[in-house]
Amino acid sequence: MFLEKISVVIPTYNRAKLLKECLTSLCKQEYKNFEVIVVDDGSKDQTKEIVDSFKKNLDIKYIFQENKGPACARNLGIKMASGDIVAFIDDDCIASRQWLKAINEAFDGQIGGVEGKTIPKHALTPFSHCVINLYGGRYPTCNIAYKKAILNKIYFDESFPACYHFREDSDLAFTIIENGYTIKFASEVLVYHLFVEESWSKVLKNKIRFFIDPLLFKKHPRLYKKYIKFPFELFTPLYILFSLLGFLNPLFFIGLPLTTIVELFYRKWSVNIFEFFSFLVLQTIGSFILIISVLYGCLKFKVSPFRLFLFPR
Repeated sequence: MFLEKISVVIPTYNRAKLLKECLTSLCKQEYKNFEVIVVDDGSKDQTKEIVDSFKKNLDIKYIFQENKGPACARNLGIKMASGDIVAFIDDDCIASRQWLKAINEAFDGQIGGVEGKTIPKHALTPFSHCVINLYGGRYPTCNIAYKKAILNKIYFDESFPACYHFREDSDLAFTIIENGYTIKFASEVLVYHLFVEESWSKVLKNKIRFFIDPLLFKKHPRLYKKYIKFPFELFTPLYILFSLLGFLNPLFFIGLPLTTIVELFYRKWSVNIFEFFSFLVLQTIGSFILIISVLYGCLKFKVSPFRLFLFPR
């Protein structure tokens, strides 16, 4: 098999310690025909020094830009890439030793992109932020690769709100699919996601970002309905239902802790009593924030909520 040159693009922002772990995993790749492009999106930490420390072990480029968001950073990385394939990984991810080898083997003449399997490096908690992609169809940019020839024509849409870092990856994948290319899922293309414990405010901010969904639906209604199904979080309707019914009859409020118990069991999370009630409150408040955010997005982007929520593809 021909060993295509692969350009690995990593956007980063104030995550020097995590970036170091990511770059260390790239030093251990079995596949050797690759370059690394780190696009620093305005970091104030030791990111440049970390990148410089790897120059003896990696063919690595460091590019600095003022803070414009990951979509802009990835587009800049694409422009600087010299490989036939562009592989994206996030700075908080660790690539398996066969990651690049598996990417190269997965491509053939009919494949426009390869989506990999992403799993957590450690056991999760209710306050962990981590991308999990076991079966494909999510297209996260923490573990995906495209042919450079395609990315020369199709870029990340920088009009998506940069501060939320949300849905640009799905938008790019949907655009590529709509242009007649196939994106293949390959479980051998394996990446481990390092997670961070998040504050209450960050957890709730992650609910607000769903206001972007109507924009994605407006651009790609068919593929949105196929790959992103409402409710966006499985237990959201139950938290809302029992909260509203509780105002009619307080006995219904018992449904909230019961929903939390079921959700924790479903997600296989172990918590103490403080974490349990914290999670209950966050999920209850967050469910309303999520729905209100989506409705706001429908108004902002002029999308019918009935089409978004109810109508089949």
